[in-house]
Amino acid sequence: MSGQHVPGGIAILPAFAVIIAGVMTQFQQGLNGRVSARAGSSYATTLQNFLVGVIALVVFAGARVLLGFTQWQWPHDAPWWAWLGAPLGIAFIGLSAWATEHISVLVLGLMGIMGQLVAALVIDLLDPVAREGVGVRTVVGMVVTAAAAAVAARSGGRRATSDARS
Repeated sequence: MSGQHVPGGIAILPAFAVIIAGVMTQFQQGLNGRVSARAGSSYATTLQNFLVGVIALVVFAGARVLLGFTQWQWPHDAPWWAWLGAPLGIAFIGLSAWATEHISVLVLGLMGIMGQLVAALVIDLLDPVAREGVGVRTVVGMVVTAAAAAVAARSGGRRATSDARS
């Protein structure tokens, strides 16, 4: 967020959008953990999330048709890996709902951020152009995030489960 890619400084609107998306994601994961704890299985949460998602997509597509936006084309030239979104999403919801039963939402969020940082670093290091932007600040940020996740995990992240089951 140092503004190195934004003329004149920090990109406030995209930063704010990411913060809002993060709040919404953690709220969803907290609710998923509570549903999993009540149901006794993360399968219920996973099914619920994807059932609601399918219904929302059908409603959205129906609304588009009713409004006259009927132009749609199957992405024939998409690479094979472009179709991994749904199975990865199912795995993400299921695993995060299961993990929330065992650790707090805070620890889950910090561990998730650490995972995202590691994946982003690997992707950036594989791209010759993006590799130039990886520096000491990036690595220091990752170390600070790892330390925060470790401290939060050691402080007893299991409290969320007892709260979710009550």
